[in-house]
Amino acid sequence: MQIESTSGENEFKVWLTPDELDQLENHAEERSAKHYAVVLLGARVGLRAQEIAEMQYDHLREEDGHYRLRVPEKSGKDTTGSGGKARDAWVPSDAERELLRIRFELDADDSEPLLGVKKRRVRQMVEELGEELADETGNPDWKRLSSHDLRRYYAQTLLVRRDTNPHVVMTIGGWSSLDALTPYLTRPTDEQIQEEMVAAGWD
Repeated sequence: MQIESTSGENEFKVWLTPDELDQLENHAEERSAKHYAVVLLGARVGLRAQEIAEMQYDHLREEDGHYRLRVPEKSGKDTTGSGGKARDAWVPSDAERELLRIRFELDADDSEPLLGVKKRRVRQMVEELGEELADETGNPDWKRLSSHDLRRYYAQTLLVRRDTNPHVVMTIGGWSSLDALTPYLTRPTDEQIQEEMVAAGWD
């Protein structure tokens, strides 16, 4: 886990590793179906907090054996500042199966928001998970976790760990320009840092 200070007081960016995301997903699944769905939608589908709050199961559709989630214009954020922006987010098949299971567990109406919560509650659920993991692991950095850090993991993993075409990530993730992806492209992962330092004989 890397912690990056921001210009805001007591505000940080948290850069998770794949193992830490697994830890977060496992804890969220034990916590509640809604906590688990928030983590899946943020870290695996790349949704923002508002988009998670407004996600409906009937927004999911299958095409050519793969799943996409339509983010409606009213939910999507246009980072150019000109209003909402619709997009089709890519949903990994294992995440889709988990979301279907959650849908039945919650007995949610397909045409209503899956979680039945507001954006503020989405953010609170992520903060709750961070607080609990900090207590469980003894690592206080978990307390700095925010909902946007899930989307941060999504972007960094696709761009850096999986070497995905930035134009594809921009399209499915709802970024308005390649410049908006630069912070994710230029930040080395924990794995890269370790590999480079060992290769340099600095271990």
